Amino acid sequence: MKQVVIEERLRESEVHPPEIFRKIRKSSIESAAMLLEKGEGFEETACPGCGGEAREEAFSKHGYHWWVCAACATLYVSPRPDERGMAWYLHASPAAHFRKSAAYEREMRPFFEEVSRHRAAWIEDLWWRADLPKAAPLLLFEPKHRASTEALRRRTGGELLLLRPLYAAEWEREGGITRAWEEGSGITKLENLSGREIGGVVAFDVVEHLCRPEAFLRASHDALRPGGLLCLSMRCGSGFDIQVLWEHSTLFPLEHLNLLSVEGGRRLVERGGFEVVEVSTPGQLDVEIVARTAQEEGVAIPRFLRYFLKHRSPKAREQLQAFLQKHLLSSHLRIVARKRREA
Repeated sequence: MKQVVIEERLRESEVHPPEIFRKIRKSSIESAAMLLEKGEGFEETACPGCGGEAREEAFSKHGYHWWVCAACATLYVSPRPDERGMAWYLHASPAAHFRKSAAYEREMRPFFEEVSRHRAAWIEDLWWRADLPKAAPLLLFEPKHRASTEALRRRTGGELLLLRPLYAAEWEREGGITRAWEEGSGITKLENLSGREIGGVVAFDVVEHLCRPEAFLRASHDALRPGGLLCLSMRCGSGFDIQVLWEHSTLFPLEHLNLLSVEGGRRLVERGGFEVVEVSTPGQLDVEIVARTAQEEGVAIPRFLRYFLKHRSPKAREQLQAFLQKHLLSSHLRIVARKRREA
């Protein structure tokens, strides 16, 4: 199983520019409250990772309840909005309109361009190692920014399919990029792409807000050609900053319904019919996030960790972050899985 350690320095302000992040958080919390006030269309769920029903209460925030799976330690929200409610949140809510705004596009572009460049290189490398046909279609599911689409298009030679983009997108074919259509208007369901012989399904920061992650995995499996790849990135509930900060971590509904542990992520992928190829946690921000949040009023962290952050050097912090990456303890999780060739 491949492990990834990233030595480049990344600052939290580059990922979450403070002002824009406050606006995202505010609009998301307000949109989640609107669904709660409506009071219908919520459903209880078992663990989205392993499917287990035994659980312990974790904490509540903004009217939503997070639980910890007793079997795999996945952190998840239940009850949660059903698919209709989540479709409204992602595509028609105040939070969705803000993400489609010119201000968001402009202010977040530098971050997304940098991150998308690394992600596209990662996908290109995986494609080459998997020996997939260069012309096989690649499906990008719910991209958050145009930069993600542009970076992948530059790196891939075949057709790039977009499904349910979360940014303001024109419905047209241009430069090898294809929208997935459904009888004249709107977006087709992933299930309708079954048998398309797609080479890869890519979902960056998507699993966290899926109402039913296992259904997404199974639909992806059906759409892929034998040997095709599933490439996921997500926040990880078993990672350092979330485990240390817990209810004080940067989680808010409905962006974070599912915070899979490393073990829960593996189980989810296997339940979807896939063979796990690679699991890594190449996050760079856990220690920095804990150090910043620990300075806020009312936030308590373990005494040893507070001592470490106060009295040890930046180099020591970097080495701790590298340790978290190496031992699958960062809060940024990447999973690569493959549809078996005999499937």
